[in-house]
Amino acid sequence: MFSRSRQSDSNNISIYNDSVPEALEIDLIRCVITEYAASYQFCYGNLSHGSARDLYPLFRTARIESKVQEVLLNYPFAKVVEKPNRPNTANHIEIICNDVILTFNAVDNRNTLIRRAEFRETLARDSQQLWIPDMPSYDETLGNVLYAIFLHGDSTSNRPTFTDIVFPDEKCKKYLDRIALLDKYKDIFHAQKSEIEQVEPIEIIIKEVEGREGNIE
Repeated sequence: MFSRSRQSDSNNISIYNDSVPEALEIDLIRCVITEYAASYQFCYGNLSHGSARDLYPLFRTARIESKVQEVLLNYPFAKVVEKPNRPNTANHIEIICNDVILTFNAVDNRNTLIRRAEFRETLARDSQQLWIPDMPSYDETLGNVLYAIFLHGDSTSNRPTFTDIVFPDEKCKKYLDRIALLDKYKDIFHAQKSEIEQVEPIEIIIKEVEGREGNIE
C-alpha cells in the first residue's frame, strides 16, 4: 500500500492511476461493452418487450460481474471478492487492486447518483476518512485504500454510452472526481466497436431434474 496523505480531492485520480494499470482498465471496459451486447441480444431476442426490459439490467449485471471475475485471473496482483449485502438478498463484487477498491454500478446517466446501499456507504466513508487524519473517526491503524466506482449506463441500450470511474464522498451524496474511460480510450474502442459487439449467442440449458421439467441451470 502507498502511504501518502491526500491534500485535495483531485489526488483521487492520481492515486487511482498509480494503482490500476491501463491494461486492466481496457479489459474491464471491453468486458462491459461485450456483456451489454450479449445480454441485450438474449433478452430482447427471446422475451417479450416488457419481460426483456425487466430482465435486461439484472441479467447484464450478473454477466458483467461473472466475466470480470474471469478477467481478474489474468492479473495476479489484483483480486476480486464476491460479497453479500447486509440482508443477504444480493451479492456484489469488489476488486482490490493495490490502493483501490472498485465496485460496479449501472445508472441511467452519468450524473445520476448511485442508489443507497450500506456496503457502498461503508466503503466510501472508510475510504474518505482514512485519507483525512484530522477527522474524528480516522483510524490510523487501517491501510490507505481508496474507494472508486466503475459507473456505466444507460440502462436500456445494447451498448454503454458511458463508462466512468467516479469517487464518491464519504456519504455517497456526490462524486468528487471522475475519469471518463470511453473518452480516455476512444481511439481503441471506436476502432474495435464492431469486433467487440460480435458476440456469441447465449444458451440457457433446460434439463429434467428428478422428474421435473423446466429447471434452468
